[in-house]
Amino acid sequence: MHNPYLALMHQQVQLERKTAVDADGQSVFAAPVPVPCRVVRAPTRLTLATGDEVIANELVWCPVGTNLQAEDRVTLPDGRVALLKRVDVAPDPRGRVWSEKGFCV
Repeated sequence: MHNPYLALMHQQVQLERKTAVDADGQSVFAAPVPVPCRVVRAPTRLTLATGDEVIANELVWCPVGTNLQAEDRVTLPDGRVALLKRVDVAPDPRGRVWSEKGFCV
């Protein structure tokens, strides 16, 4: 079925999947992969699973199936690098999921 929201995803981020944590406790990321998206500046207060509160400055909307994960890293269209701290799906009014949204910190 055609995704009606793809036309709105006219930007691109470079997605780097978190693959491991090294001996020093630093995150290790896979090579960047271009992903179509829509980046929206929307400061949002998040409460993480750890109980920490953070402010996400951008939302990155990607097509369903991108499989965004918390702690993945993205390079935004303006060159800034951000971590995804929370990922949600975004169903339409009928409950169909067409996109994923990642909250960038």
